[in-house]
Amino acid sequence: MKRLFFTLLFIFSYAYADDFEDELSGFEEQSVVIVDIEPIKESMHQLQGSLNFSTSYNYAHAKPVKNRTDFRGISRLKTKLDLTLDSKINSEWKSRFEIQTFYDAIYSLRDNFYSDDVIKTYEKEFEIQEAYILGSLNDNVDIKIGRQIVVWGKSDNIRLNDVINPLDNRELGMVDIEDLRLPLFMSKLDYYSGAWNVSAMIIHESRVQKEAANGSDYLPTSIFLEPNAIFPEDITPSNSLSNTQFAFSLNGRFSGWDLSFYLAKVLNSKWHFENNRQTRNYDHIKLLGAAYNIAVDNILFTSEIAYTQDLKFNRTHDQKDRLDLLIGMEYSGINDLSTSLEISQRHIFSYENAMQEAPDFAYKDERQTALRVSYNFNHEKGTLTYLNTLFWNHNHVNGGFERLWLNYELDDDFECNIGIVDYIGGEKTVLEALKNNDRFFIDISYNF
Repeated sequence: MKRLFFTLLFIFSYAYADDFEDELSGFEEQSVVIVDIEPIKESMHQLQGSLNFSTSYNYAHAKPVKNRTDFRGISRLKTKLDLTLDSKINSEWKSRFEIQTFYDAIYSLRDNFYSDDVIKTYEKEFEIQEAYILGSLNDNVDIKIGRQIVVWGKSDNIRLNDVINPLDNRELGMVDIEDLRLPLFMSKLDYYSGAWNVSAMIIHESRVQKEAANGSDYLPTSIFLEPNAIFPEDITPSNSLSNTQFAFSLNGRFSGWDLSFYLAKVLNSKWHFENNRQTRNYDHIKLLGAAYNIAVDNILFTSEIAYTQDLKFNRTHDQKDRLDLLIGMEYSGINDLSTSLEISQRHIFSYENAMQEAPDFAYKDERQTALRVSYNFNHEKGTLTYLNTLFWNHNHVNGGFERLWLNYELDDDFECNIGIVDYIGGEKTVLEALKNNDRFFIDISYNF
């Protein structure tokens, strides 16, 4: 039997010998070929951006009288495009050029009584955002020239020393401060030595805040003037040598704490009437301030002080000075949860009671509080945040807002932001007028 088995195996092997040779031919000894692979060159230019669609629904407005704007229901159908080009000139120099444009279709789709000022402010816009060149002169000195954003102070929610860049205040309470700053054209020089950094800025561009349009749901006409009255012309100072602004800061960063000092002469974003109330004008203010942070275990303590001079108001002829103080703390000892509370106090010297009336709405002493709670989940793809900001005067609420929103990354390219804003009325006329401005909102962004 064994002999028969080996005989058949010999015949089978002989019959398929050529096929076995073909199959085993791949295992023959082969020579090693060395291939030179060129290194992948890093691109000098990187284009990135986002396409965003947002909408909101106002649910608390009352039905308006005849021939007045109806702000109920859907109040936004906005598409926004951001494009940013980062370029690496060489190992020491780089540049950025960013543009932003949007169009809100609600103003053409709704048959409503929108004023010309509202349409001009909210329907469409094209703007150059950050646009600068940045480089090193030596190991200790950097220079940055162009439109840029400079953040002063340690607070995340309340502005005391953060006076360099004006804000986009067209929609109060809808966006965090970090996304509201408007870039300015300036020349900035930084000197580094150990833990210290000195910054000197020459601000060439005279730019003021973007404010809510007169007659919009964020600035009802009745606050200042009679219905259908024309708001005085806005006169922004020219970009001239005489209007050049200056700012200096000294920053020290150490293990567990940091300290900053600020000195500036900048344009005040708050306007005042001139020419017999025919125009709205802006003047320069002076600021001297300091800010301090220290981390103790899971708590970050924050404090700021700012002294501002040459503030102009409409109800008085004298310029006023103001002292602002802030204390805050942030606790992050619970996994995925952070809580912060900030309290500021503002005091106007040589106060006059008339300043409390329109259009100043200024109080001798006003307190502001900001409570923020954030929770991250699903490997930080989702963030649920609650923010409450209130203004107080002698323990009476002047007004404010609270916002609850969920930001979720759907994938690497898409994210969704959905939430609700509740406006809180109070003794301050402007904030009381917004108490029925509550709305739901949703944003969907594609990042590329």
